[in-house]
Amino acid sequence: MHDALKAFQVKLRLWETRIHQCNLSHFSFCHAMLNQVNLIVFPNAHFAVKLSSEVALRFSVFEAHESNLEMLRNPFAIYVETAPVNLQMELIELQCNGTLKAKYDTVGPVQFTRFIPDEMPQLRLHAGRTLSMFGSIYLCEQLFSVMKINKTSHRSRLTDEHLQSIMRKSQ
Repeated sequence: MHDALKAFQVKLRLWETRIHQCNLSHFSFCHAMLNQVNLIVFPNAHFAVKLSSEVALRFSVFEAHESNLEMLRNPFAIYVETAPVNLQMELIELQCNGTLKAKYDTVGPVQFTRFIPDEMPQLRLHAGRTLSMFGSIYLCEQLFSVMKINKTSHRSRLTDEHLQSIMRKSQ
């Protein structure tokens, strides 16, 4: 997911540059509109500014968590000096442990978090906090799916009180 978001950010920067140059080859509708109206009338600078401001707003939270995600993705490639102070000693122990490195290579980053030893509580806590961000999204989507199934047009008499009872029961 991290890689997909980074690729999307790079695409957005490319699109912003292309819009400033009035090259709309990636935007077929805008390209067709540009061919119909005069270049002076088309507000390409406005679109580029809007795109860059929206990107900055939407991805600011993501960038704040980028180092945490990278540490979870490959703890063996992280420079210890750049890691948070409370994780540095445990990270050194982890990176110097050949058995854990082999386990990481075998099971992958997400499954590897289960094999972080109890002697490294800060790393386990860090992995749990980072992974819980994604689990909570899944739980929310699951909850909305249950609500959607239970509140269909066939059950139009369903009130909020009944919905709460059904939600409690389905959990």
